Amino acid sequence: STNHHVLTGLLHADGKLFSSRLYNIEQVVDPMGVGDAFIAAYLHAWLKWHYDDQRCLDFSLAASALKNTVPGDQNIVSEAEIEEAMDDPVFAYDGTD
Repeated sequence: STNHHVLTGLLHADGKLFSSRLYNIEQVVDPMGVGDAFIAAYLHAWLKWHYDDQRCLDFSLAASALKNTVPGDQNIVSEAEIEEAMDDPVFAYDGTD
């Protein structure tokens, strides 16, 4: 549905495959810019935690998930909000639609 998204991510780095958790966004506000939010967050994370590929992926996907809840094409959330979303059970996916 256009109002419900499930997101996950994979990253291949240094010969290893990293995977993220599943994010369940039940009330999509605006999906415009979700991919841009992922890339911007990845660049930010890599500059800050380049030694931790898993954290970079997790941070990027959390930012992308949050962008679904923000109107407009800019992801106007803070680093702290993204880190909080990384462990937020509200976004947990239980395998059902």
